[in-house]
Amino acid sequence: MHATYLYYWSIFTTTNLEFGKVVALLVELLGVQSFNEKTEMRQCRSQHVCLSWLRDIYEQRCEAHLWEYAARAYLLYLVGCTIFAYKSVTSIAVSYISLFRDLGMCGDYVWGVGCLTYIYEQLGDACISHTHQLGGYAKLMQVRLFGTLFVIYILL
Repeated sequence: MHATYLYYWSIFTTTNLEFGKVVALLVELLGVQSFNEKTEMRQCRSQHVCLSWLRDIYEQRCEAHLWEYAARAYLLYLVGCTIFAYKSVTSIAVSYISLFRDLGMCGDYVWGVGCLTYIYEQLGDACISHTHQLGGYAKLMQVRLFGTLFVIYILL
C-alpha cells in the first residue's frame, strides 16, 4: 500500500499540468462546464480551485443526484481543508483530484504517509526567514510530537 500511494504522490504533486489538462480533469472528474473552472482558476491565480467553489459544486451535484461527482468534490474539499491545506486554507491544487479518479481505490492509499511528507515539506518552507505561517495539518504534527515526548518521559 505504501508503494502505491507514494507512486501516485510523486506523480500528482510534482507534475505541473498544462492549463488545458487541468480544465479537462475538472470537466471529467467533477462534471462541470469548462467556462466555470477557467473563471475559478483565474480567481485563484494558478492551477488551484477555491474551497468555497468546491463546496458549491458538491451541493449542486448532490441536488442533481450525481453521487460520484459529489464524492470527488467532497473528498477534494476535505483534503484541501485538512491534510494538504495551504497556508491560506482557501484553495487546493487541481492535481490532487487525480487521486480520486477511482473512488474505490482511495481507501487503499496510505494517507498518513502523504500527510507527514507534506507537513515536513511545509516545515522546510517555514524555516525560511520571510515565512510567517505553516501549511498542512499542524494538529497531526502536534499529536506526533506529544506522542514522542510521552514515550521519552516514560523511558526516563
